[in-house]
Amino acid sequence: MMNPNSETALPGRLIIPAVLCQALFGLNHLILLTLGMLSAQYILPVEQHHYAAFPAGSALLASFIFTGFAGRILKHQGFRIGFLIAGCCGIAGALLFCSALLTNNFYYLIGAGLMLGAYQSFAGFLRFAAADMSPCCSKGTAIGAALGGGLLAALVAPFFIEYTKELALPVLYLGVFAVLAAVNIVGLAAPMFLPAGMLNIEKTEENPLADVERSLKELMRNPRFMIATYCAFAAQSAMHFISVAAPAAMVGCGLGVGAAAFGIQTHAIAMFGPALFTGKIIRKLGKSNTLILGFGLLIAALPVAVRADDLESAFLFQAALLLLGVGWNFTFIAASVLLTTCYCPCERTKVQAAHDTMIYGGSGLSVFFAGAAFEYGGWDMILTLALPVLCAGLALAFKVKEKDDAAEEKA
Repeated sequence: MMNPNSETALPGRLIIPAVLCQALFGLNHLILLTLGMLSAQYILPVEQHHYAAFPAGSALLASFIFTGFAGRILKHQGFRIGFLIAGCCGIAGALLFCSALLTNNFYYLIGAGLMLGAYQSFAGFLRFAAADMSPCCSKGTAIGAALGGGLLAALVAPFFIEYTKELALPVLYLGVFAVLAAVNIVGLAAPMFLPAGMLNIEKTEENPLADVERSLKELMRNPRFMIATYCAFAAQSAMHFISVAAPAAMVGCGLGVGAAAFGIQTHAIAMFGPALFTGKIIRKLGKSNTLILGFGLLIAALPVAVRADDLESAFLFQAALLLLGVGWNFTFIAASVLLTTCYCPCERTKVQAAHDTMIYGGSGLSVFFAGAAFEYGGWDMILTLALPVLCAGLALAFKVKEKDDAAEEKA
């Protein structure tokens, strides 16, 4: 239970800085998602365009590498110091993007992706912090609220890109990352209003294991941990694999960078907008049914995306990205809630870090392959490779439902 008088509790007044931190992360992430591949194509010769997804892939690889490190910093130094460090990573990433575009240096793009990925590795802990301070029946709502800053980022990002992309011509996109660096510098103020320490969850009758810590190996053997991690991985990997290639696919159809940016906006709003009510859906339908619904929407996005390419339709691209975003939201939040049932309070940091490390590692690999898959097989190859990953996640969601139904019958 949270101690409401604790110095490290998160009262309502701290929701705003937490949402702002999430919004800044979301803005950096969406700009990387929209312009990472296009920036690489701008720098690289045509015969090397199969490397174009590497900046976005390096961001997810860095998240994989630094998540454990971020968890330890947050555990020992607290939210304030942790997110100040994260903000500095965001500033460094934006400045490296500027240097890459000015010097036509692809390796600087990789470095920029790595710094933004380190930023991302901290941001993932916000949703679990919200869940840890909430009662079991409200964890989905709490996670959704923590992710709500992403909705703000989704509303701002396309206009941010559209009005800054030609600000520093003749170098395309330089203005975007120069202004982003300035925004990240100003954004260092937000973490100053976060708690200095971690959340204190005390031993109570509801948390009888608060002082009994199991090994990570033992915790990872828990079937619910494995299912929650795979479901989150499947949704995250497929979403990144498809969305990182979507701007290039739209531009390749002659729809333009503006259309691509608004397509990503539609996708991002769909990712974070439902967070306002996903918790209510989880309480109404249950975790397993929400997972099934989410995977159903993710799979439904694939044939729509095929038709979008065939018809060169911006509307159908947006519809596919909308389905992809809503499906990710339902699946990711439900999987996060499922994970919170796998550990006691003293185990939270290492379980959450292990969970996010696996997700970011798998997602990073998927994005690294996205550039080559798109270059050699086109949009259809991207969608074909995503299908079995999502189908496996759907099968596991039905497995969770089967166990939950059996538990209800026994009760």
